[in-house]
Amino acid sequence: MHMTDGEQSHLKAVYNALPRSRLQPYLNECGHNPFAALRLYAWNSRISGALFETLGHFEIMLRNLLDKTLTERHRFKK
Repeated sequence: MHMTDGEQSHLKAVYNALPRSRLQPYLNECGHNPFAALRLYAWNSRISGALFETLGHFEIMLRNLLDKTLTERHRFKK
């Protein structure tokens, strides 16, 4: 994949800003290629974001179902 000088400069800045302990698993997975490791890091961030969005929707549905069920169950116990 060909990158412009600006893209390479941006990736270098990101690479230098991340702590080694954070980036090391990605470097290990990508044969210590910093650009490949950063692409994998970005992919992981996107996947994680999608998962948390779905998890958030599930949490709201579960809370609403619990509220409805408990309200109906205890409605006549006053």
